[in-house]
Amino acid sequence: GASAEDVEKLVTAKLETELREVDDIEEIYSASIEGISLITLKITLDAKDKRKVTNDIQKAIDRVTDLPEGVDDRPVVTEITSGKMPVIKAALSGQMEEGELRALADNLKDRLEDIDGVASVSRSGWRDEEYWVEPDLAKMKEYHVSIEEVMDSVAKRNIAIPGGKLRDNNREFIVRTMGEFTTQEEIENVVIRANDQGNWLKVKDIAFVRHTFEEETKMNRVLGTRSITLVVIKREKGDAIKIVADVNKVIAEFKKSASDKLKITTFHDLSYYIKRRLSVLKFNGTVGLLMVVGILFLFMHPIPALMTSLGIPAAMLTTMYVMNLFGMSINLITMFGLIVVLGMLVDDGIIISENVYRYIEKGMSPREAAVKGATEVAAPVVSTVLTTIAAFTPLLFMSGLLGKFVRTIPFVIIIALAASLLEAFIVLPSHLADFCKPPKSVVDAKEKAHWLVGLRERYRKVLDAALNHRYKVALGTTIIFIMCIVMAKFFIPFILFSSRGVEQFAIRAEAKDGISLERMSELIVPVEEFVSKIPNENMDSYETIIGEMSEERGFDPDAKKGSNLALVNIYLTPSQGRKKTAKEIIEELRPALEKIKDQIPEFEKLYFRELREGPPVGKAIDVRVRGEDFSVITDIISKIKGFLQGIDGVQDVSDSYDLGSQELRIHIDEEKAASAYLTVGQIAIAVRNVFEGGLATTIKRSKAEDEIKVLVRLPKEQRDTLMVFNNLLIPNKFGNLIPLKEVSRIEE
Repeated sequence: GASAEDVEKLVTAKLETELREVDDIEEIYSASIEGISLITLKITLDAKDKRKVTNDIQKAIDRVTDLPEGVDDRPVVTEITSGKMPVIKAALSGQMEEGELRALADNLKDRLEDIDGVASVSRSGWRDEEYWVEPDLAKMKEYHVSIEEVMDSVAKRNIAIPGGKLRDNNREFIVRTMGEFTTQEEIENVVIRANDQGNWLKVKDIAFVRHTFEEETKMNRVLGTRSITLVVIKREKGDAIKIVADVNKVIAEFKKSASDKLKITTFHDLSYYIKRRLSVLKFNGTVGLLMVVGILFLFMHPIPALMTSLGIPAAMLTTMYVMNLFGMSINLITMFGLIVVLGMLVDDGIIISENVYRYIEKGMSPREAAVKGATEVAAPVVSTVLTTIAAFTPLLFMSGLLGKFVRTIPFVIIIALAASLLEAFIVLPSHLADFCKPPKSVVDAKEKAHWLVGLRERYRKVLDAALNHRYKVALGTTIIFIMCIVMAKFFIPFILFSSRGVEQFAIRAEAKDGISLERMSELIVPVEEFVSKIPNENMDSYETIIGEMSEERGFDPDAKKGSNLALVNIYLTPSQGRKKTAKEIIEELRPALEKIKDQIPEFEKLYFRELREGPPVGKAIDVRVRGEDFSVITDIISKIKGFLQGIDGVQDVSDSYDLGSQELRIHIDEEKAASAYLTVGQIAIAVRNVFEGGLATTIKRSKAEDEIKVLVRLPKEQRDTLMVFNNLLIPNKFGNLIPLKEVSRIEE
């Protein structure tokens, strides 16, 4: 219930003050939302000990001890790493009661957490159990009872205190006073007051007790159906492909024993993309290897060609061994580096093999030819490999986030080239000396090259022509070079990571402030119906989240929460199976989405959010404005947005500033309050108990994490009206009930 302004002043500002003293922090970015403070810290890339920085952050947070009483829990420090990421989502839905669906989701969650490699399973669309004690205003006034008195009575009844041990002869007993709630009836029968004449007032005499679920602040739907979504998050060393396979196996087994009404939909399968990309890399690597070996046998004698091709697996295995020593894994990036270097691994071997075999053809013994042939070309071969290594070495020193990803490629290439060089000078000559035999005749020696004669002749003619017209050739080459530079500079767009492979985009909706969650759920239905009409050849599934707006891929520092927000994540089919890119689909849908926005006046913003491949990921253009005066900031933001919208190619410009919900402010007349023996704090707590609910006690269940809150507050029909302020009674220190309207005024 705290406003964004209060969260900023009472929580965020205090935490930021301590966090600014932590070293190796590059950036601090905070977002104060209604009831939530979110602070994102970016650690400098050159920090020597990131674990120490994380510990220093935790210590800085722990130093803040004067947070408001309304803060339920201590601030939690979470380290965001790329190692722990969602690998698959499973949505449970069906025509059944929410309690039954929760039990099934909880059962499946336990099974998924037992899978090797799974770090955790988070739940979305899940509501915790609660007991609501809802006293009636008229009855409280009649019996002269306050909400605080009801809370106190319920809390004192729900206890279980050990009383020590009783020893009787040879027996020993543990003494325990039992008073914990186990049923709804026990809460209803709690005695609020009693006298010696046998009269009592129970909770059920003035209040209705209901066993329900916490009030919704967020809704989840998959394919338009209400659901509970389980998000499986892998450990840093977990194998995503194996984990997803195990998840699907567990779900298949779970379906056999579950109700027929249960429907489980899996989506956002990370393993599919990994397997697809790995298969592409494997195919490219296999084709490349076959082509390299084929060309070797095409142009060289079979024995030298075979000995040279054996250098490929030798260099590859050596590279993988070194990768393992440095803690590297075989992934998309390292495999790409291995494929890039594949054709280079035989360059040095070809030169040595051909030179050695040339001496063998001249009649020299294989052993002498191996020594002479290898030593003779040592300098040029080493120079060739070193120049290639020199070309890739600068990539090792790239800075920033992109450098962390790219750095692996040159490392793999350099190790592979160094391994191939050692193999070419140590292993290859030995193999040639052992397996190459002198040709039986000169004719046999030249037999392998007879088909190259025509090719050599054509090449000789082209070379003669180029030398005879060398100035024209030099001029033409220069002109072509300049044209290439011009084309690259002005005509060929630079896209570091293409969006061709992007298989997801989102539709974001922002309604007017004050819209309830239920109303927002109704408003987003036309958008869901519009999305459901996307052809199956383009769309795999879609997920609707109402009450929150955040980036799909992991942690989003710009996340928003509010009943007026909604997000529809659209998951596309694999790019190989569809003809249109995500961008083309968005542009095709844009006119229809704008039409929906025009038809629903409650929508202030309704726009697409296209996800980009990375690194880095996030918004294509991100401008941040800092300042103390929000009116000035808003004016600057409007000018920046107008400028950006005027740039060709820029679309869906939005900002993160939100005015928040309307407020009703209660101003206390301190003199009247003091004369009624009331303090501002007492009044504030009493008002909070009426609307947000006062936590009387909690009920422990068998599971350690299961804890059911017992809240006391007015019924919905009595508290969700402006007239409630005229009927509220506040207890003073003597137990007298003072009307709120006599000591305060309400301002909207």
